[in-house]
Amino acid sequence: MQNLLFLDLRETSISDLTPCIQKLKKLRVLMYDGSYEIFKQIPISILGNLSVLCLQHSKIKELDKEFGRLVNLRVIDFFGTEIDIIRSKVFSSLNFLEVLYMHSSFHDWKASNDEDEDRVAFEELSTLKHLYALRVDITNKYIISDKYRVVGNFPSIKHFSIRSFDQSIPLDMPMYVNYLTLDPNIENIAQWLKLLLIKTKNLEMAFECIWAPEECPDNMKVQWASMISIHVVGCRNWKPIFGQQSVPTLQSFYCEKEWFEQLNWEDEDTKKQIQSVIEYQQDSYMLLTESDISEIRSNQRPNIKALMKL
Repeated sequence: MQNLLFLDLRETSISDLTPCIQKLKKLRVLMYDGSYEIFKQIPISILGNLSVLCLQHSKIKELDKEFGRLVNLRVIDFFGTEIDIIRSKVFSSLNFLEVLYMHSSFHDWKASNDEDEDRVAFEELSTLKHLYALRVDITNKYIISDKYRVVGNFPSIKHFSIRSFDQSIPLDMPMYVNYLTLDPNIENIAQWLKLLLIKTKNLEMAFECIWAPEECPDNMKVQWASMISIHVVGCRNWKPIFGQQSVPTLQSFYCEKEWFEQLNWEDEDTKKQIQSVIEYQQDSYMLLTESDISEIRSNQRPNIKALMKL
């Protein structure tokens, strides 16, 4: 028992973790869906080797600097765990963090640590050198806008799901597809987000358009050299600009026919290229083709067994 590495307590009736974990100093993976206050009672000395923490559908009043002492964490999954406050420099101390899932968890990011309030800044995530998968909600429009600058620009990010408003997303998201849902009132996106899109190969994009057609901005000039697949869902009034060599490697394009036919084109060759690979959606809420669905479950989470060997 003392050599146990993997512990999954989800959907159990265990209300006190300390008795069953206090001797598990080699524990690497903990999955738990109970109270965070009970989780906090476990001494850091016991959790010091923890690499993977899955704490879903819970409630956290405050994620303080004590959590930042779990310096060996590589995967954090807080999906559905409502967090009121995250203190500054909690995440920036997790230098080995590779995966951070926070959809339906926390969205109140401040832009930078220059602000006085002791609350987490989004820029803290941008300098994490090993972070390659990020799922996050951002309601601060300034962070998404082109006026915002971060130092690190997320150098290692390959997989992301970013929402700037509360848009439903598939529960079983494959890691090989990146998701982006934007508020249509954002006219030009930030440089850090542009850099993520440049590296992206498979993209699901949705816009929750609540504006009249004349108010909906033509807000993105597409220049995605690595893009292989694009799905566009939602805002029929959003009109991206496809110029010359915008998507040279594109192999599939899914959208509504009515939406595609309203676009204006800077380059006819690009239009013909996209028309050659286009597939029109019958259901605007179907984000994945049937051939994708069989692969979702196998790609749902990082390779935990591999992480345990590290």
